[in-house]
Amino acid sequence: MINSRFVRRLLGLFVLLATVALLVVVFRYFNRNGQQKKQASSPSAPVDLALKSLHFTESDAGQKLWELFAASGDYNKGKDLSVLKDLRFTLHKSGMGPVTVTARRGEYQHAARRVTLAGDVDARGEGGISFATQRVTYDTARRAFSTAAQVRLVDGRMTVEGVGMDLDVAGQQARIKSRVSATIYPGKSDK
Repeated sequence: MINSRFVRRLLGLFVLLATVALLVVVFRYFNRNGQQKKQASSPSAPVDLALKSLHFTESDAGQKLWELFAASGDYNKGKDLSVLKDLRFTLHKSGMGPVTVTARRGEYQHAARRVTLAGDVDARGEGGISFATQRVTYDTARRAFSTAAQVRLVDGRMTVEGVGMDLDVAGQQARIKSRVSATIYPGKSDK
């Protein structure tokens, strides 16, 4: 009789310990899962406004200088900065004809009127000039594109690759900063 009572108590103790261990595991799982959801839902920077289908433009004397379209974006009032996704930036007044630049993401600094495009940046001008890079900034005051990243510039019969570029839109001059290689295609037409 003593043996069976001892075995029952020992078995009950094991059941109690297993139940407590199960409750601890379940509590920790839900606690961690809740923290991960809270971290995922909270943005890394404060967002004052989140929008879909944004359109920014700058005009002078009634003529558009440039337009910026984005599929979505967040605006931070304290930094006066819009963080954007799926961008199309069109520069209307340039010596190269309209230039359209597309990118996966970017930023628009409102006070400085500076547009930064990043992620598969592809620019095409009506005059045949194009360039591709991973990140480029357009400064509206200087009317110039600049990048420190690897860049490929194509203009007519010439392809230039290198690291870093300054492209003066008004003066139609490009300067590749380092590791430059150029290819000229003599048989290719100038279109």
